[in-house]
Amino acid sequence: MMKYIGELVAHKTYGTGEIIACDEDAGTITIKYPYKEATVAFPVCFRNFLRFKNETLQEEMSRLLESLPAGSACIDEKTMAALKANTIVYGGFKGKSGKTENDIDIPIYTSYDQFIRHQERMLSEEINAVRFGRGGKKTRIQNGQLVEIRGQTFFYTFEGDTELLLPDDTDIQIWRENQPPVSAIAVHCEDFTVIIASKEYLGKMDISLEFSAEPWQLIQYLIDRLKPLQDYHSAILNDLIFHGMDEIDRNAAITKGQDNAVRMSSQQPITFIWGPPGTGKTETLARIAIQHMKMGYRVLMVSYSNVSVDGATWRVHNRSENQIPGRILRYGYPRDKELLDHEYLTSYRYILRSYPDLTKTQARLTEEKRTCSRRTPRYLEIEEQLRRIREKLAGEEKGAIRRTPFVATTIAKAIADKTLYEDKYDTVIFDEASMAYIPQVVFAASLAKKHFICMGDFNQLPPIVQQNDSCSLNADIFAYCGITDAVRMKAGHKWLCMLDIQHRMHPEISEYSSKHMYDGLLKSAEDIRSSRRNMALSEPYCGQPVMLMDLSGMMSVCMTSGENSRINVLSAFIAIAAAVRAAAKYDVGIITPYHSQSRLLHAIARSIGTRYPELHPIKCSTVHQFQGSEMPVIIFDAVDCYRQPYPGKLLNSKKNDYADRLFNVALTRAQGKFIAIANADYMREKDLPKDLLLREMIDALRNKADRGTEMLRNINSSIVSVGLDSEKTEQYLEDIRNAQDQICIDIPDSRYGFDENHFHSLCLELKEALLFQVELCVRAEKPEALPRPLADCATKSGKSCNPITIIDRRIIWFGYPCTKGNFELKDGTSVKTTTRPAIRYEGKEVATALINMLEMDHGKKIGYWDLHVPDYIPGRRKTAPDRKKATKVSEKRNTTPIRMELIRPTAPMPVKKNGPINMKYVVIVNRLIRKGLKYVDQTEKGGALYFFDKAMADELKKEGVTVAYAPNGTKSTKGKPAWYVKI
Repeated sequence: MMKYIGELVAHKTYGTGEIIACDEDAGTITIKYPYKEATVAFPVCFRNFLRFKNETLQEEMSRLLESLPAGSACIDEKTMAALKANTIVYGGFKGKSGKTENDIDIPIYTSYDQFIRHQERMLSEEINAVRFGRGGKKTRIQNGQLVEIRGQTFFYTFEGDTELLLPDDTDIQIWRENQPPVSAIAVHCEDFTVIIASKEYLGKMDISLEFSAEPWQLIQYLIDRLKPLQDYHSAILNDLIFHGMDEIDRNAAITKGQDNAVRMSSQQPITFIWGPPGTGKTETLARIAIQHMKMGYRVLMVSYSNVSVDGATWRVHNRSENQIPGRILRYGYPRDKELLDHEYLTSYRYILRSYPDLTKTQARLTEEKRTCSRRTPRYLEIEEQLRRIREKLAGEEKGAIRRTPFVATTIAKAIADKTLYEDKYDTVIFDEASMAYIPQVVFAASLAKKHFICMGDFNQLPPIVQQNDSCSLNADIFAYCGITDAVRMKAGHKWLCMLDIQHRMHPEISEYSSKHMYDGLLKSAEDIRSSRRNMALSEPYCGQPVMLMDLSGMMSVCMTSGENSRINVLSAFIAIAAAVRAAAKYDVGIITPYHSQSRLLHAIARSIGTRYPELHPIKCSTVHQFQGSEMPVIIFDAVDCYRQPYPGKLLNSKKNDYADRLFNVALTRAQGKFIAIANADYMREKDLPKDLLLREMIDALRNKADRGTEMLRNINSSIVSVGLDSEKTEQYLEDIRNAQDQICIDIPDSRYGFDENHFHSLCLELKEALLFQVELCVRAEKPEALPRPLADCATKSGKSCNPITIIDRRIIWFGYPCTKGNFELKDGTSVKTTTRPAIRYEGKEVATALINMLEMDHGKKIGYWDLHVPDYIPGRRKTAPDRKKATKVSEKRNTTPIRMELIRPTAPMPVKKNGPINMKYVVIVNRLIRKGLKYVDQTEKGGALYFFDKAMADELKKEGVTVAYAPNGTKSTKGKPAWYVKI
C-alpha cells in the first residue's frame, strides 16, 4: 500500500485528490482533496467512487478487485459502514433524517497521529486564510478612556466606526503617529466597542489610534497545544476522539431535563448537554460545578466568550452556599463591570485584597514614577521595586489559580496561559462548545482527569472559519461525536442530555424555532405566556408577538458596500422607526446579517440615544454579537432586496445549515416580540429555499404582514418622520430653502420619467441656495434622463441608486427627489412600485455615516452658473406658509439698489458670513442670459461687465443702475462699442 502515497486519484464528487497516508493495519488510505481530507477503506473504495489517474495503476487495481470475494473488506463492518460514505456525515439537525448534500464531511481517525496531523493542517490553512483576509489591516478606534490599572497593565475602552469581531484575548499592534508600534491585547469586543489591555500608558481619555489584529496567533497557540497530546492518551481524550459515534443508541430516546444533566455529569466521564435558547444552560452549569466542588473536585470552566464566562462566574457564586474568598475565581479580564469591581471574585482583585500593604506601596510608587525624571537614579530604583512587586503579585495570582476549587476563563486564555494548560483538573466544563473548533474542545478535554462536560447548541452559531464552507473546521464537536446524527435519527446518545423547557420567549416566538430547528422537542414553560404578555401588547403591533413588515412594492434598494458587505437604507430607517416606537417602554435589539448595515443602524441608534435619553436603549449589531443575550423586543433587518441578483449567503446558505442557525439565533433573542423586516416578493421571486426558517416565517405571516401606507402610518413618530412622498414635499423644499452649507442629492434611474413639477420647484430652490454659496453635489445613475437643468450638471454614479437628499450634513431625506418610475433592474425589467415612502431624520452622525458609506460627496461641485434655471429671478422666493419671519437681504448689502429685495426664510442656523453672490451681478447676468444677449465678464479681474445692447442699457438706467458707454470699446471687447456696469 505504501507505494500508492503521492498518487493522484479521481473522486466522482470531490474531484482530484492525492493519497497522503496509508494504514496497512486498519486497511485504509487517506486522501487530500482541495477542501477536505478523507480516510477510506482500501481497496474497496475503488469499486464505486474512486479511480487512479495513472491508467497502469488503475488496471492493476481493477485486477485486484476482481480477485476479491464480493463484499470483502480489510476492516470490520462497523468501520466500513462509516467509510462507505467516505467520511462521518454532519448536517445541522432540523428534524430530518438521512445525509444531505449540505452536510460537512469529517474524516474518521484511526490514530492520535492522524488526528493531530490533520487538525494541524486545517489550522495552518486557517491561519493563511485569516492572514489573507485581514492582511494586517488597520482599524481606527476613538473615544478611548482609561478604565483600570492593574500593576503595569492599563485597560482602555475604545469605540470603532465598524463592528469589531475579534476573538477574545487577541494579540494586536497599536499604531500611533510618529511612535513605534505597541503590543497589546484586545480583551473583548462587543458591537462597536473594544477593551484593550496595554503594558504602555496611552493616555487617560479622548484617545484615538489605529490597531492591527493578529488573530492567527491564537490558532498558532492551539497548534502548539495539540502536539503534546501524542504522548498523553487519557481515557476521556481517547473516547472523545475515537468513540463518539459508538455511543449512539438507536433503541433509546433522548435523555432530557436539568436533573438528568447534573446526574450524568457526575456518573460518566463525558457528558454533552444540549441547551437550546432559554432552557437554563447557565443554571445547569452552576449546579454541575457546585456538585463537583462538593465532591472535592477542582473545576475548570472555559467558554468561547468573556460574556459567557462572566455569567457562569456570577451564577456559581450566587448559588454557592460557601462564599469564601478564593473559592471561586474569574481568571482574566471580565466584561461585566460589577464583576470587574468585585472585591474577591476575580483572581487579580483577590490577590490585591490578600496583600493590602503591597498594593498601597505599588500605587504610591506608580504615582511617584509619573512625576519622576527618567534620568535620575530614583526612577531606576522605583522601576526595580515595581518589578519585584509585580512579580510577587503575579506569582501569588498563579498560585491562587492552582489552589482554587473553581476557576473560570476563556478558552483562548486557557490555550495561551501556561498557568492553566500546564495544570490538570478533576472536571472541565466547556460552555458554548458549538462555537469552538473541534481541536479547541479536544484540548480542553485533555485537561480533565475525571469528568468532561460539553455544553452548547448545535442549532446556533457554528465556529467562525475563514476557509471554504466545506472545510471540516466548520463542524462542531456535537457533530464529530455523533450527537447531531443521533438526534436527526431520533435516537439516543449515551453522552447526551437535552434541556427541553425554555423560559425566555413568548410561546408564539419559540414555536417557529421549535418546529423548524428542534423537531418540536423544545417546549415552553407553563407560565411564560403570562409573563411575556405585556411585552407582546406593547408598541408597535400591540398583541402581536411575531410580525412581518413587508417592504414589497417599495423603492427598497440593497447595494454592495466598499467592504463587500450590503446596505439597505430604507430597511435601516424602517427598522429604526419601529424600534423607536418599542423603545418608549422596552429595550430593543436590531439584528442584521451584514456588517455595513449594522454600522449604519448603530450610527442612527447612537444618535437617537444621545438626543432622546428618555428612550430605552436600542442595540444594533450582527447576529454574532447577540449570541447569549436576550431582549424584550428584537427586530430582524434582512437587508437583501432588489437590485441584488439573489439573497446573500448569510440568508440562503444551507451548507452546515448556516443561514438557519444565524436566523435561529436572531429569533430566539426575543423575549416578548419579534419583528422581521424583509421584501417578501423578492425572497419568493429569487427562490429563497422554502425549507429555510426565514422563508417559512415569511410565508406563514405573509397574509397578516404589515405593508404599504398602513405600515408607514404605524411606525411614524416625531423622532423618525415617516410617510408618503406626496405628503411631505413642501417640508422637503423648505429644508432645501433653509440650507446653509451643503446639499448632497442622489437620484436613481427612472425609466418612466420624473415628476417635472417637483423637479422644477427643486431646481428653483437649489438655484437660490447656490446664490447663497451653498455647496451642491448632485449624482444620478443616468444624468441624461433627468429633467433639465439637472441633466446638464449631475455627476454619473452607479452608487446613486437611492432617492436621498442630505442637507448640511444634518438633515436626511429618503424618498426625495421624487420619481415616477418603477424599480429598474439590471436585466432591463422593472418591479412595480406601489408605495413611495418619504422619511426625514435629523442627526449629524447619521448624515456623515451615509455620506461616507454611499460616497455621496464624490461628485463635481455645482456652482451658481452651472445650474441654469430659465425662469429663476433672484429675490422672488416667497416665505414658506408656516413661517412667520423672513430674513431680508436688501440694498444695504449692495452699494447699488436692485429692482426687488431678496426674501429668504429664517434658517435654523445663521446665514453664512460671506452672504450671497453680488446681487447686482446676478440680476444683470440672469437678464442677459434670458434675453440671449452676449456679454463679456471681466469682474473677477477687477474690470466691468460689458454688453452690446442699447435697449438693455436703457432698461437698467431706468432702474437706477449706473451704466456707462465705451464708444471705442476695450481690449476685452476687441474694440467693439459696448455698454458696461461696474460691479
